[in-house]
Amino acid sequence: MYRSHASLEVDFDVSNDALNLAVDVAFNAGALGARLAGSGRGGSVVALIRHTQAASTAQLIDEVFREEGFPRPSFALI
Repeated sequence: MYRSHASLEVDFDVSNDALNLAVDVAFNAGALGARLAGSGRGGSVVALIRHTQAASTAQLIDEVFREEGFPRPSFALI
């Protein structure tokens, strides 16, 4: 998933700073994978996260977004 996201970012230029940050934070929090989904340039990120880490990863992404001045993200934990 990470390589796919990198390709979307570099090869196709369809990502943005907020999406890249969400993928990076998820990776650093231990997600098994994460990538842009949807239209890009404002789309969504899908991350594969262990159930036991989902809430803490979402909270971390929320905190980092706030620190970086991005709009507050929304989450769907499935």
